[in-house]
Amino acid sequence: MKKIDSAMAIIEESLSKTTLSIVMSSFGKDSIVLLDMARKFIPDIDVLYLMDTGGKMLQKHYRAFRVANKLGTPLYTYPPFLSDYIQNDGFFDVIHYFYVDGKDYLTLYNGCKPFKKGEDYLCALIDLLDMPTCDKYEFRWDCVFQGQRSDETIHIKKTTIKEPIVKFGHGILALPLFNWTEADVWDYIKANKLPYQTARYDDKRTDVNNDYIPTCYECLDLKNEGTDVICLQTKAKFKYQGGTKADMENKLDILFGQATTYLQEVA
Repeated sequence: MKKIDSAMAIIEESLSKTTLSIVMSSFGKDSIVLLDMARKFIPDIDVLYLMDTGGKMLQKHYRAFRVANKLGTPLYTYPPFLSDYIQNDGFFDVIHYFYVDGKDYLTLYNGCKPFKKGEDYLCALIDLLDMPTCDKYEFRWDCVFQGQRSDETIHIKKTTIKEPIVKFGHGILALPLFNWTEADVWDYIKANKLPYQTARYDDKRTDVNNDYIPTCYECLDLKNEGTDVICLQTKAKFKYQGGTKADMENKLDILFGQATTYLQEVA
């Protein structure tokens, strides 16, 4: 398969230019393929799993850790230096920024969705935005492998990946699967009998399969700007906690004007 040969060539070239590598992985379908390929060069390569909830373990973390355990993969994880949220019409999400070198950074979207009546949900303010933070730590790796594909959409805006290897931090970011499709990924998993999150991908019940997190964000929703809000958890009334529409537009302009907006942890 030409795409496998191309991906392996990207990994080999990236390793030849650097000294210490790490694979970003959510242990979803794309990242287990990338990890399997990278381990053919470095069997004990470091793995970075980014957490995205403040004090609450979600089912998706348990699923990821079970796959990591089957693979015998030790994990690194770091707290974000900043957690913020974005909103555009009916879309709302929380985004976390992770330190790399003070110039470049990694980002991770929670994947929020409005909750339904009677459904368990997280509070955007307490459970997602109120994360422990760390301004700076030693990010030792000069080669970051990431499983982003060029056919994927980054939530609000489509971002095109133009090169499989780009300057990043004090080294490079390598995207070996940049020209792959979802079908290519599944073909590789089946051909190599890789363990994957069966509950996430095989169970068609939306309460199991959907990675988007039921979230309450009433106190941050622009539609409530300038009004008092009733907290659904505490039943207490308090002031709107979000910004203005102009603030949000400025935030979106800044976010999508940056070259590294595609550096999120993906499936």
